[in-house]
Amino acid sequence: MERIHSYLETHKALRGSALCVLFCIASVTLFMVFTAWVFIGLPGATPDRFRDVVFPSIVLSIALICEVGISWIIHKPDRRPFWATFALVSVAVFLGMVLVSIGVIRGNWMEVMKELFRYGPVFLRRG
Repeated sequence: MERIHSYLETHKALRGSALCVLFCIASVTLFMVFTAWVFIGLPGATPDRFRDVVFPSIVLSIALICEVGISWIIHKPDRRPFWATFALVSVAVFLGMVLVSIGVIRGNWMEVMKELFRYGPVFLRRG
């Protein structure tokens, strides 16, 4: 693994491309998990174990694997512990997820967020 890490350190273009691709995959998959979490339990939706449990778990696993990959590429052992790098990467991916949600929802983003924070996700609503 050290050989791969040193190879990526010497080839900056490949390192930057790998980081960009992993960041995009992690942000989009985290947005997919968030969207699935918000819309699970819509009225009239048939209960489906795959859609409600398995799919979000698989997609969240992909996002976490990408985050670990980004952390491993960025991590410098002499500067900070791996968990601190992972925490910084997690915050960056969360902010990327917010940017993806703005891009997907576009003009109605503020209204959707207001409604989400006012009423909560669909499965927590009563009525």
